[in-house]
Amino acid sequence: MSRSTVTAWSRTETGKGPARRLRTEGKIPAILCGGQQETVSLSIDPELLISALDPELKRNTLFDLKVDDNAKLNCLAMVKDAQIHALNDTVMHVDLIRVAEDQMLEVKVPLILTGRSEGVKLGGVLQQVFRMLPILARADSIPAKIEKDTTTWEINDVFRVSELVLPPGVVLQLDDKQTLASVVEGRIEEEEEEAVEGEEGEEGEGEGEDGEKKAEGSDSDDKKSDKKSDKKSDKKSDKK
Repeated sequence: MSRSTVTAWSRTETGKGPARRLRTEGKIPAILCGGQQETVSLSIDPELLISALDPELKRNTLFDLKVDDNAKLNCLAMVKDAQIHALNDTVMHVDLIRVAEDQMLEVKVPLILTGRSEGVKLGGVLQQVFRMLPILARADSIPAKIEKDTTTWEINDVFRVSELVLPPGVVLQLDDKQTLASVVEGRIEEEEEEAVEGEEGEEGEGEGEDGEKKAEGSDSDDKKSDKKSDKKSDKKSDKK
C-alpha cells in the first residue's frame, strides 16, 4: 500500500510569538515523539498534512515524514493529537508519533451500525453506547471502521462486545460483557405524555362545571335580592 510523504522543518524557537509568525507563513508548530527517541520541535504545512491523511482512516493514517533540513529525523509517523481552533476548525498545533509497521498501537475506530432493525420498525429506538471503539492493532493493519448489521435485532435485544466479530489481529479494549448497543421500547414516553394530557383535559372540564355552578348560584342570589326589595316597597306603600 502506497503512503503519502509529509515534509516538515526543524524548529528551534518555541512560544506564542514564534508560533504566531509560523501561522502567518502558512505553517503550524508540531512536535515529533515516540520510538524511544527524544522529542523534537518541527514546523509543518497543515494543508499538506491533511491531504496526506486517508479520508476513512483519518488520524490513524501512516505517512512518511521527511524533515527537510535533517534527514536523520525522517521516519514513519502518524498523528497522535491535534489542537483545533474552536471557531474556524483550523489546525493550530499537531503532535506526531514515530511508529513501526509491525508495532501494536492503541487507537480508536468508529463503530458503524447498519440496516434498520425489526425492533425499530415496530416503534423501538436503537441506542448506541459506543460510537468509537478502543482497539489494539498493528500500525499497518488498523481498520478504518468496524461494522455491525442490526437488521435482525428485536425490541429489548442487547448487543455486547462478546458478539462483535473483529478483523484478524484486532483486539477490542473493552470487557466482553460491555453493552455496545441495544433496541429499547420507544412508545413508553409517548403513552405517558398522552396520559398526562388526558388528565389535564379532565381537570379543565371540572373547572368548567364549577364555573357554571358558580354562575347559577349568582343568578339565584340576584333573584333573592329582587324579592326582598319588592317586599320592602310593598310595606312602604301600605304604611302610606
